[in-house]
Amino acid sequence: MQRESENLTVHARRLQPVEWTDPTPLAGRYWSAELEAHLEIEARDGAAFAVLEGLYGKGPMERMYALAEDVWIITSRRALDAAAPGDWTVLVERDATGAVTGLRVGCWLARGLGYRRTS
Repeated sequence: MQRESENLTVHARRLQPVEWTDPTPLAGRYWSAELEAHLEIEARDGAAFAVLEGLYGKGPMERMYALAEDVWIITSRRALDAAAPGDWTVLVERDATGAVTGLRVGCWLARGLGYRRTS
């Protein structure tokens, strides 16, 4: 899909939905140089939770839901001067060994924000 007016090119692939996946490999702290912000994921009781911290302080802990292999969603109720951005899509990035190295986060308002794993 190409949307030149939005400077967007998307190469879509069909995802296989999952009911649950182990969040433990995602647990850790991530850093976005572009936003100068942290994203921390905690795996607890079989679920994943995310906390974002940056320019406007530390946000509330939000539940993450697995949609497909290495595709997660965070629903955010936080907003500044407009409606909350709604669901954030989290794409997990892995190295050749399968270890999680980073995340690519986006929503309708911001696309492709990169976070690299720091711990």
